[in-house]
Amino acid sequence: MRPWFDIALYDAACCDQGLKDDFMENHGILLRTSLNPRKIATLTGGLPRCMESLTPCGTLTCAGGHDMDYRGVRNETRTFIYQASSDGEDGAPVCLSCPHRAECCPDSEGGRTATVSFDLLPHIDPQDPRMAKRFKATMARRTSVGRMIKRLKCDLGDSRLPNPAAPARIYLLCSCGIGKSRR
Repeated sequence: MRPWFDIALYDAACCDQGLKDDFMENHGILLRTSLNPRKIATLTGGLPRCMESLTPCGTLTCAGGHDMDYRGVRNETRTFIYQASSDGEDGAPVCLSCPHRAECCPDSEGGRTATVSFDLLPHIDPQDPRMAKRFKATMARRTSVGRMIKRLKCDLGDSRLPNPAAPARIYLLCSCGIGKSRR
């Protein structure tokens, strides 16, 4: 039986490639999960010039302490593309007033653009990166489903729901629409 949806959203508890492959092969469902960055260290070496750090979630920070905006991927060179963020009011890049501008991007009027190799973030899928607005918008819907399941399980209480020690599977099935209530 084919489900009425193609994508299931879940949190880092299911960030396992075997489980994702199982969902795709057995149910035809793409399982999207948030990243569990606890076991992945923030990178401080091997980064582009004047870049200070790269978090496991893909946030690139420059030497001036500004987070770079993710812009996309360049498949030909296998890199993620980042650009300097704007300072807000007039939309000018933060690079124009940065003290590190002379060594970072002295001739740039539009701010610094940096590329990061896919190899530095092997846990991020370049075709569906977690830094993209599309991925963030999709995962934002997951929190509302999580709150709904929490209300069903904890606030309303039901003897037919599993105990709190093993909620992951029922949460996943309910949030995906696979589980059906029997009354």
